[in-house]
Amino acid sequence: MAKRFDRNPKLTYPPECKELNEELSKDELVKRLKMLAKAFQDLGQDENNEYKELALYLASEFFMDHSSKDVRLLVACCIADIFRVFAPEAPYTETEHLKEIFLFLTEQLRGLSDPDSPSFRRYFYLLENLAWVKSFNICLELEDNQDILNGLFKMMFEIVSDKHSTKVIGFMLDVMCPLLTEADIVSQELLDIILACILEPFKTQRRAAYNLARDLIRRSSSAIEPYVQTFFSNALMLGKTSESDLSDRLLDLIQELNGIAPSILIGVLPQLEFKLKSADESERMSATRLLAKMFSEPNSDLAMLHKPLWSCFVGRFYDIDINIRRLCTQASQEFIVNHPELVQDVSGSIGIGEHLRHRQHDSDENVRMDVVQAIVGASKRALANVTDDLLECVKERTLDKKFKIRKEALVGLGQIYKCCCEANGSDLERLTWVRNKVLHAYYHNAVDDKVLVERILNTSLVPYSLEPAERMKRLYLLYTNLDKHAIKALQEIFRTQFGLRNLVRTVLDIHQKGESEEVNQMLSAKVVQLSRFLSEPTKAQEHLKKFVGMIRDDMKMRGNLLKLVTPGCSCKKAEDYVKEIIRKLGNPVPNNFLYTNVKQLLERIAPVMIDGSAVMALASHIREIMENKDGSEMDSHSASGSDDSLESGMNLLLMLSNVYQSCFHSEDVYRCLLVFVKSEVDSISDIALQVFKNVGVSMEQMFPAIHSILLPILQKMAKSGTPKQAKHALRCIDAMCKSKDEIFRQLYEHLKQNMKHDSPNFLTSLVGIGHLSSLRPSLFVSSTEDLVNTFIKPELLSKDRTIGRKSNESWCQEHLVSEETLAKIQGLKLMVRWLLGCRTAGNKASSTFRLLYTMILCEGDLMEQGNINKAEMARLRLQAGCCMLKLAQEPIFADAIRLEQFETMALLVNDPCYEVRVQFVQKLHKGLLALRLPLQYMGVLCLGALDPLKERRAIVKQMFVANVTRRREYLKQNLTANSNKIFTLLPDYVLPYAIHLLAHDPDYTTYDDINALKGIKDCLTFMLDPLLTKNENISFNFYKKMFESIKQRKDVQCVMSDEANKKLYAICDLALTLISAKSSHFSQTEFAAEPVLPKRLYTEPDLARPNTTVYLPSEFLTGQASKAKKLAAVSSSSAKASEIKKKTTSAVLHDSTKVRSRIESLDSSISSNPSSPVSSTKSSPHGLSERNRTSLSNKLHSARAISKAQGGGKTFSPNDDIERYKRGNSNSRGESSEEDVESSSLSHRTGKKSAKSTSGSKKSAAMANQPAVLAKKKKPSSIASSGSATRTGKTTQSKILDFVKRASTRGKGRSESLDRTSSADSSVKPASTDFEDEEEMEADEEVEENEEVVEESEVESEEDEKEKKEAASSRRRASASNSQSSSRTSTQGKKASATVSKKQTNVRVTTKKAISDGNKASKKKGNSTEAASLKRQRDSSQESSSLPSSSVKRPKSRNLSNGTSDGEEDESSGSGKRGKTTALPSAVLRRRKGVLAIKRREGAAARAAQKYADFEVPVGIITPKKEKMMISD
Repeated sequence: MAKRFDRNPKLTYPPECKELNEELSKDELVKRLKMLAKAFQDLGQDENNEYKELALYLASEFFMDHSSKDVRLLVACCIADIFRVFAPEAPYTETEHLKEIFLFLTEQLRGLSDPDSPSFRRYFYLLENLAWVKSFNICLELEDNQDILNGLFKMMFEIVSDKHSTKVIGFMLDVMCPLLTEADIVSQELLDIILACILEPFKTQRRAAYNLARDLIRRSSSAIEPYVQTFFSNALMLGKTSESDLSDRLLDLIQELNGIAPSILIGVLPQLEFKLKSADESERMSATRLLAKMFSEPNSDLAMLHKPLWSCFVGRFYDIDINIRRLCTQASQEFIVNHPELVQDVSGSIGIGEHLRHRQHDSDENVRMDVVQAIVGASKRALANVTDDLLECVKERTLDKKFKIRKEALVGLGQIYKCCCEANGSDLERLTWVRNKVLHAYYHNAVDDKVLVERILNTSLVPYSLEPAERMKRLYLLYTNLDKHAIKALQEIFRTQFGLRNLVRTVLDIHQKGESEEVNQMLSAKVVQLSRFLSEPTKAQEHLKKFVGMIRDDMKMRGNLLKLVTPGCSCKKAEDYVKEIIRKLGNPVPNNFLYTNVKQLLERIAPVMIDGSAVMALASHIREIMENKDGSEMDSHSASGSDDSLESGMNLLLMLSNVYQSCFHSEDVYRCLLVFVKSEVDSISDIALQVFKNVGVSMEQMFPAIHSILLPILQKMAKSGTPKQAKHALRCIDAMCKSKDEIFRQLYEHLKQNMKHDSPNFLTSLVGIGHLSSLRPSLFVSSTEDLVNTFIKPELLSKDRTIGRKSNESWCQEHLVSEETLAKIQGLKLMVRWLLGCRTAGNKASSTFRLLYTMILCEGDLMEQGNINKAEMARLRLQAGCCMLKLAQEPIFADAIRLEQFETMALLVNDPCYEVRVQFVQKLHKGLLALRLPLQYMGVLCLGALDPLKERRAIVKQMFVANVTRRREYLKQNLTANSNKIFTLLPDYVLPYAIHLLAHDPDYTTYDDINALKGIKDCLTFMLDPLLTKNENISFNFYKKMFESIKQRKDVQCVMSDEANKKLYAICDLALTLISAKSSHFSQTEFAAEPVLPKRLYTEPDLARPNTTVYLPSEFLTGQASKAKKLAAVSSSSAKASEIKKKTTSAVLHDSTKVRSRIESLDSSISSNPSSPVSSTKSSPHGLSERNRTSLSNKLHSARAISKAQGGGKTFSPNDDIERYKRGNSNSRGESSEEDVESSSLSHRTGKKSAKSTSGSKKSAAMANQPAVLAKKKKPSSIASSGSATRTGKTTQSKILDFVKRASTRGKGRSESLDRTSSADSSVKPASTDFEDEEEMEADEEVEENEEVVEESEVESEEDEKEKKEAASSRRRASASNSQSSSRTSTQGKKASATVSKKQTNVRVTTKKAISDGNKASKKKGNSTEAASLKRQRDSSQESSSLPSSSVKRPKSRNLSNGTSDGEEDESSGSGKRGKTTALPSAVLRRRKGVLAIKRREGAAARAAQKYADFEVPVGIITPKKEKMMISD
């Protein structure tokens, strides 16, 4: 307590100071205190003894509690001086008194809050005195000092302000710092007062207090560090939060302290690792946010100092909580900008960059969005710190499934590119891919993506706000650095904008017609078309209708819109017109969809980049570069003046000339183009001619001077320029001149005179005459026809005048191609152009198609003399295929192409040469996408599934999908106009064409060829997947009906060939199996229309005989289909077996008497004349035909051989049968070598086909392997007159032998196919038997599956068996007589017959046992036996189908003037006789086999090959001498 004194105490005062007492007035007291304060200021420390009582008096209650603040201030100043004078021993000794004094001084220091106060100088003196003397340190000795310290610190932070000078703040710190550094302990309450000032709201609202606390902490960090660490340890680890009011703001404190004095937190930060691993998401979130800020702050080295904590922090990139992952990705931007060293791996730990690459694939779209934003934001601020891997992340997100992420990535890349262009930095080289990537996004199907790319193009890649010259430099730089895909996208952008402007102009034209119902319908149709170019077309229609109504009512808006879409509108005016129109659409708020949709439409149609001045600037820029090829005048980022760069610039002009023709109508532009035409670089001159052709329509009237200069140049180029120059020059003349017939006549005569091999302008003449015939067919068609018939075909194409260079390459560059080959290519093109001018498809077209077809067959070497190397042959056959495609685009010629020609052309899709495949498919796709080629040609793309390269298969499939989408969109837009043509446009109707094409695949030789069917399955899947996906009108029943309808028909191309039709049916079954597997995804409702099949491919359906047979091998059948096939076979086998039994019994009973009498007559005849040979081509008047006898002998021999092979019954000696077979075969074929007979007999014993290529061996193998076939010759007239002709039918004995044969091959899966061409005599046709071969083959399988049917076929009545034995006996005698007629006597024949008779009595027993043993053997062999059997069957069928027979052998000389050869005529006629498809020549098979061989070897070798490497076929496969090896491979 302050001491109390008397009212008038007797004290000693300094000199000139008056006495102080309580009776003095306030003013007088203030006056005397001022004098006393001044005196104390002048006192030294040695003059203090006499003023002790005065000091105590001044600290009395009267003065410290005085009502006047001036009195209190003066007293405080005096007390402060007293502490100085009496230091170090203060006159105040009582604790309570000292506490009151310091509290009084603290309260007086509050006057510092107003620096503008008149008394501020005394307050400042008081502060300075206290700071200098450190008077408050006395408080540290007091036991109860917390109130003083807390009050002082709290008061200091309250009064400090921005008005205080640095001296004031410095003295404040001088007062407070010693109290922290010299204190024995810092209380938590005092610590809270200090730390609270570095948090909000002090940090933002009271910045002076924050700065004071910050400086105080920095100056006393070492003193308060242990207390701070203790505080955080208690709060973080022990959870003691009640001791401090800041316990709930720990992480904020750590963040601020880290920025103020990081050393304080050395022991605190490791404790945050527990917070990062907390189970509480909020704690993890707070800790992650804190550390993200701390680690990412500039100049922070915490990541290096606290590596375990850093590793724990980056682990939060994979936190289960989405918000924490987002927080980490968002903080990455600061890491990239401030700490690029942390982006890469840091001392063994993974850097931020790797974690961002992982987060870009996050399942949450917001995280992926944050990744893009972080990288893009960092790139804008410090692109040098952003690695290429991070930019690759943004590049990948341009393909994200969410549009908002794609948008963020594309816009970000555009902004980065724009910043680099404006800064002209070296980083632009790193961003060359940005241009391509942005434009590649235009390939996305969504309209939003297309609109976005157009916006980025106009705002970032080529900003429309730039001046024309600078804008065109940017456009030139952009175009010359684009890849081919980006160039196509840019072309499509300009083309789409041009089409939209025309569409809007059409709407405005319709408005001029007034108001009527018809006009409204037309407007509605145009609105629907416009809406397809906007986001959400369905909703956009409503807003566009409203906009169209506004145009009708608002004349000014209509006028602005018309000016906007008028050709020649400048960019500046276009921008003004857009602003005027959208101003009337309301405010740009999110809910104003009318504003949004119309603005989007206007953005797409406004020509803000190209106008007349821009074209002039671009042409001048290109001319400048051409004149300064060293590029010295170009900036460092402009394209160089190389020929490639100039060519790209010219292509840019060409692209613009197709869209902005009116912008080129300027004399300055035309003069620049004239300079380009005269260029010595052929490519630049060619492109300039094309530009003139596009924009020079009105040149003759508007710019006659330019026209007069250009015309002679064009005529000269048409006569003596390069082929390309001649082509474009003629087209220019056609476009520019009105009176051009006379010019063309002169040019034609001149070119015709140069139509010589030795002429230097030979190629130019070929090109020129071809184009003249196409441009003016009425003038030159007849002359060109004579030229084609007298020179092109017989001289140019039919003769090889030179020998090409030796090369084994499959392709070469154009400059390496010989001039003769180039001339042949141009000759083919000339013929096509001539035909297109004729527009008639008579003999002219037929002969041309035959020539093209033959060239493809011959692999490009029409004469087959070996004078052309492989690379040039590839170019020639490619050109032949492209010519056929070109002609097929005209309906009159498409119908003239024969099916075999079409099928051969289609094989170019699988050509061994990579370039041939690529270019042919590109031509095909281009014609299909333009809807110029018939739907039939779309089916050719299915063969792309057999391409050996995975990349090519993907590209071809994309083409097929594009064609499907194109046709469906076209039908949606033009459904009413093309309702009659829907069958020629609907992509689903490509299936009948594709099935027919696949059925005639040269690799598909038999209908049950498993390997070929696997490839066909790939082709069908290749087509069905795009057709069945994204098809809202899909119907399973429609496809099912289509395939079933095909099975009811036959192939028009080979109606009589059962094998060909079975192949067709097998493919239909395969297609049914494929769609059945996906039927659960389809609608099961009936389709409204019945499938319509092309009559050119299929006959009318045979509804009387439903085709329910499944022709697929069991490997391709699903479980249910296989079961159904088995049940159907079992159910039908009983009926067929019964029918066979009935027919057999009837035949035997009817023929028994006649057969017995004929045999007796035959025996007597032979006995009377034993040396008389029996003719191999005629039958005896009273005997069996030689063919029937031989067949019976073969069957008997086969049964024995099979019994021996299966181990069933007794082992028989085949010698007698071999001799009889040898004699019979010799009679039927003339003389046969012993080697052939031995080969055939070996085939009998082993059950294998002979590998001999001679016709006799083939016949022997066919007869040995097909004992069930009884072929019959035509009956001679002698037999017909005598009435003794034999019935053609199977006896019971022959059927039993047949059954033995079939039982022995049980388990193989199917019978071998019938050989219908085994007869050597062309005049003898196969005789029909009582039972159809197909039914027998099916019955064989069915009987094998059904034991009851087997037993039923074995059980015979005793009477029937008696009659059958008699018939068998008669057959044996007939066979014996046949043997005697060859070289033996009647006695030897009877002996052999007796031997047969003796052994034949055990047929029943042998049959049953053979069946049982055959079952066991087949089960034991398993799948290996089946596979080997199928391979032998396939190899033999391939050999027989691929080796050309004598009747279709291609002659060496051809009459090419007629476009065909004798061999082709024989082939077509032979095909008609046989009723079968003529096998393609081995050359085509070699190419196709080579492609498939490449596919089989696809793997490491194919992947290691370069992208454009040639695919060479192994020599062992393509060498003609090893053709058999290739076929059986």
